[in-house]
Amino acid sequence: MTVTILDMNAGHANVGVQAIIDQVEAHGLSAKVVDVRGGEPLPRWPQALIGTGGPGSPADGGTGIEACAALLDRCIDLEVPVLGICFTFQLMCRTVGAIVRPLRRPRMGITQLSGRSRDRWLGPVGIGPVFENRTLGVFGKGDFRPLETEGEQVIAARFSHNAVGCVFHPEADPESVRVFLANREHIQVDPERGDVFSRQADRLGHTRQVLLGGFLRGLQEPLPE
Repeated sequence: MTVTILDMNAGHANVGVQAIIDQVEAHGLSAKVVDVRGGEPLPRWPQALIGTGGPGSPADGGTGIEACAALLDRCIDLEVPVLGICFTFQLMCRTVGAIVRPLRRPRMGITQLSGRSRDRWLGPVGIGPVFENRTLGVFGKGDFRPLETEGEQVIAARFSHNAVGCVFHPEADPESVRVFLANREHIQVDPERGDVFSRQADRLGHTRQVLLGGFLRGLQEPLPE
């Protein structure tokens, strides 16, 4: 099976894409990267999709965003496996009716999942912590089932039997986070605190078991209804 990785980084170098590729290939699957915001053509009938994080807001539009939203919507309807991360998750939520708006305080660093979800892809339940780097949040109700919430904010959600997403970065691990934090020009939120989170990165040792690992295992095993 080929997993299409929708790179939403708008040309910005980002270790997250390579981290996703590494995990896809470690599960014995093939990876194909499409530079969505660089105008590369989207697949018409992908076998599976992982959409990455990226700078900016999906509400701002731009090259490839409308076409990508339509592709994600079609894949959700057709039960193509989809994992949306950060920017892509926000795009998916906005497409199905939720509100995506700036946070009062941007979020960067390591946060703990609540452990309330019992979703088959979210984890070992409550295994957190996870890494996030964002200025936007998802609020309100949409055509999805929230998996993880923080007050009124939706942290992770399921859109269909085979489609899920989150605002954090399940591809992150200690090494990739340290590399990311070392390149301050690519950090969107509070680059001056990079050293703090670099020292905390060891806490992310199990992050890839949260969502990304479950999603990739789900591509290889029949999923229960």
